[in-house]
Formats: sequence, C-alpha cells, structure tokens
Amino acid sequence: MQSQGFEIPCQSRGVPNSGDDMAGTIAEAREGVITFNLGGRIATMHVIASPHGSFAEYGIAPATTTFLIPPKTPFQEVCRMISLAALTAAIALYRNLELPPPRRSAQRQMSLIIYSASSAVGTLAIKFARKSNIHPITAIAGKNKDLVHNLIHPSQGDVVLGDRDGEASVVIGVQQTIQRLGLRGVSYAFDTIANSTSVKLVAQLVKSGGDLNVIGPRRDGSAVPGNVKTSAAFVVVVRCQAFPLNDTFRMA
Repeated sequence: MQSQGFEIPCQSRGVPNSGDDMAGTIAEAREGVITFNLGGRIATMHVIASPHGSFAEYGIAPATTTFLIPPKTPFQEVCRMISLAALTAAIALYRNLELPPPRRSAQRQMSLIIYSASSAVGTLAIKFARKSNIHPITAIAGKNKDLVHNLIHPSQGDVVLGDRDGEASVVIGVQQTIQRLGLRGVSYAFDTIANSTSVKLVAQLVKSGGDLNVIGPRRDGSAVPGNVKTSAAFVVVVRCQAFPLNDTFRMA
C-alpha cells in the first residue's frame, strides 16, 4: 500500500498512525460493500484523525471515498496527485456549488471561475467541470498558464487569464470575457488558494446572487458582498456523510 498524509502523530492524541491518501489492493471488504472486489486496485481517502491510517501495512477507509484505478496507474502517483485533491475539488463543485455531476451533465450554460487553476486542486476542478459539461470556464493561473491551456476548451468559451499583472488586469479580463460571450455575469467561482487577497478578488468577480466556494475551513468572509453565497471545501466533510464519488472519478 502506498500512502501520503500530513497529520503530525504527536498531535493525534492516541491515534499515532497518520496518513490519509492511500492506494493499493483490497485485502478485505466488510459486509455491505458491494462495489469493490478483493484484489481490486483502488485509491481512497482515510478518515482524518481516526485510527488505521495509511502509514501501516494495512489501512481502513470508507467505501464512499474509494474509487477504482487503471491497471497501469502507479499507486504512488495516485497518492501524490489525486485522492485528497480530487475529493476537495469534487466537494467544492458538486456538494457546495451544487453543479451537476458528470452522470447528469449540464444542459445549459453555467459560467465558472477557477482561481489558481494550475494547482493540483485547480486542474482537477477543471477536469471535473469539463466532464460535467460546465462552460464557460474562466481559469485564472500564474506562471503555469501553459498547463491550463491544455485543459480547457476554447470552443466552449473557456479562457485562461494570468494573475501576474495584478488584480486590475484579472478584473478587466473577466469583464471582457463576459462581454465577449454575452453573459450576464459569472454565476460560480472556486478559489483554490483562499487567502485574504484571493477571496476579496474572486468575490468581486461573481455576480449578485452567485456562489463562491473557497478551499479549506471557513475563513473571514468580511470581504465578500452580502449578495454572494459562500461555502468552504474541506475534505473532512467526507467523515460526516456519504459522498458518492465512484462515477465522478472517471476522468480523462
């Protein structure tokens, strides 16, 4: 089993086995698990701050955060790039922003901003949005803009904007995109950085009545206009409720 996690064992108060991203083969499935078979290649997200983490010979995780991986995909690659980041992106788009999942893809135009689009969470959010037929996507990225260009569909109105020239250039770029596509504004936004500067910037890009999701625990929302709905994508929510992800993770 490959693992990756960021808990500090000395802070776990009797739960010294840290590590939350895990990938490997199924050694045992408890009663009621019908989606997966013994020996299947899977990746999953361990319940944060609970026993049986991934830094052990065997780990335990919920079926609801588990998904199958292709035969040739290295376990360590899945841990490094997918599990936690993909769960976070999925929670943001499908649980918090309530966008349609891939199985029920969008049937109308749904404008979406993804801030820090070249990050691990940002790139996965773009892939999810594409699978859900969510367009146009305005991807705001830094020095890795070329990476993001390879992920979007310009024919669907998607565009990549750079943030290295300051906030004013981002605002102008979004306004120009709205005018070019004949939109009434941007309805949805996902800030994958969520510091005080980025939240303030992204909040002003969302139209009145729109939805803004930020990464991590809830932060100071004083910079967000009262007419913009806010939410936070924090992967620990998978500990509290079932979250059907098996179809969501079939990505190109």
